[in-house]
Amino acid sequence: MSCIVMRSKVLLGQLVLVFLLVMSGERVEAGAFALREHSAAGEALSFAGTAAGAAGLGSIYFNPATITQFSGFQGSFNLTGIAPDVRHDNQAGTGAGYSAIGAGFGGSSKSGDIAIDAVVPASFLSYQLNNQVWLGLGVTSPYGLSTKMDDNYVGRAYGSTTKVSSIEATPMLGYRWSEMVSFGAGLRVMQFKSKYTSAIPAVSAPSQWGIIGLQGEGVGVGFSAGLTLSPLKGTDIGIGYRSKVQQDLKGDFFGAPLAAANQPIRLSVPMPQSLMVSLRQTVSDQWTLLASYEWIDWSRIGSPAVTLQSSGQAHPLQPAVPLNYNDNWFVSLGAEFAYTAQWTLRGGVSFESSSLKDTTRGIRLPDNDRIWASLGAGYQISEAMTLDLAYLHVFPMATKVTIDTSHVAYNGLLAGAGMDTLSTKAKSPIDILALGLTYRFDQPANTNNLPQRR
Repeated sequence: MSCIVMRSKVLLGQLVLVFLLVMSGERVEAGAFALREHSAAGEALSFAGTAAGAAGLGSIYFNPATITQFSGFQGSFNLTGIAPDVRHDNQAGTGAGYSAIGAGFGGSSKSGDIAIDAVVPASFLSYQLNNQVWLGLGVTSPYGLSTKMDDNYVGRAYGSTTKVSSIEATPMLGYRWSEMVSFGAGLRVMQFKSKYTSAIPAVSAPSQWGIIGLQGEGVGVGFSAGLTLSPLKGTDIGIGYRSKVQQDLKGDFFGAPLAAANQPIRLSVPMPQSLMVSLRQTVSDQWTLLASYEWIDWSRIGSPAVTLQSSGQAHPLQPAVPLNYNDNWFVSLGAEFAYTAQWTLRGGVSFESSSLKDTTRGIRLPDNDRIWASLGAGYQISEAMTLDLAYLHVFPMATKVTIDTSHVAYNGLLAGAGMDTLSTKAKSPIDILALGLTYRFDQPANTNNLPQRR
C-alpha cells in the first residue's frame, strides 16, 4: 500500500510540474474577447457536444460533471494557435478631417492587420477516488484580446491599442449518482488584465499623436456547475453553467500630454455568465453525432465606470468604457467517425451571433455574426496516450463600422475637426490550429460500471 501511495505522489508531482511548465509562458492575448479554444478534440467538432464529453478531458471546462466519464488518473495538455486577420479600410462618408490628415501628413486610410496572433495553452487533470467521486483541475485562459492599429492610421483616435488577458484555475469535484446521472461543480479563480488606449488627434502625422488610456488588473472568483444525463444507451446529454466573475480592477489612467490623465483608477467589469446544452448520440459502432447550444450573458457588462481611487468620482477624461455588448448565442453540429481502432476522424460546423450592433460596433473589435468550420483527428498512440489535432476557420459576415455623433464610442475630442464620422469596411477571418495530448497516468484497480470511452 505504501508503494502505491508513494507512486501516486510522484505521478502527481510530475503532473503539477507539467502544468507549471505549460502555463508559465507569457499570458495569452488572443484575437477574440471570449475564448473557447481549450481542447483540440472539441475544436475539431466546432465545439459540438462538448458539454456532453465530446471534447475529451477538456469537456470539464464546459461542464464539470463530464469528469465522471474519465477513469483513473488522467491529464490533458492542449496548445491552440490563433491567427486572426482584422483590417479596416476607410469608406466614402468618412469626415473630411481624416482625408486632410492623410493628404497633408502621410496618414493612412487603412489600419493594417490590427490583430495579434497568439498561442493559447489549456491543461486539465482528473483523478478518480472511487466509483462515485472524482477530483479535477483546469487551467485555462477564458478571455483574450490584443489589437493594435498601424501608427499612421487616421482612425487611431477610436482605438490605438486594446489588450485583455486572463488565467483561470478551476478545481472541481464530480459525483456519479448512478449510471444515468452525474453532477459536477468547480471554483473559478481568475486573474484578469486589461489595457485600453486611444490617440489624441492633432494637425500632424498620426504616428506623432499623443496617447491616453487606462490599464488595470485584478482577481475575481466565480463557480461552474453541471450535470450529465444518459437516459438511453449511447445517448449523453450535458448541461454546463459558468457563473459571472466580477473583476474589480485597479490601475492607472495615463496620458502625458494631459495633466488630468495621470491618476490611479478603479474599474469594475463583470465577466458574463454562460449556459451550454450538448448532446452526444452514438448511432453505430463507427458514427457519433453531436450538437451544442450556448448562451452568453454579454449584456451584463454594459459600460463599466472608470473612477478615481482617491475620491471615487468619475474620471474627467474617461468616465466609462463604452462596451455596451448584447447577449449572444452559439449553435454547433458535428460528427465523429471511428475509422480504425486507433484513428478517429472529426468535423463540425457552427454559427455564432454577434454581441454587437451597428450602434455599438467599434474599430477595436469589429465583431459580427460568423460561421465556424472545422476538421480534425484523434490518434491513440498507446493504451495510455492519445494525440488530437484540429483545424478551424472562422468566416465572418461582411461588416461595416460607422462611428458618428450618435455612436456610444464617439469621442468629443474630434468635434469640429472635420472628423465627426469614421466609416470603415472591416474584414476579420480567423485561422485556428490546435494540438492536444491526453495521458493516462495509471490503471485503476477497479473500474466496474464506469464509462470506458476514454
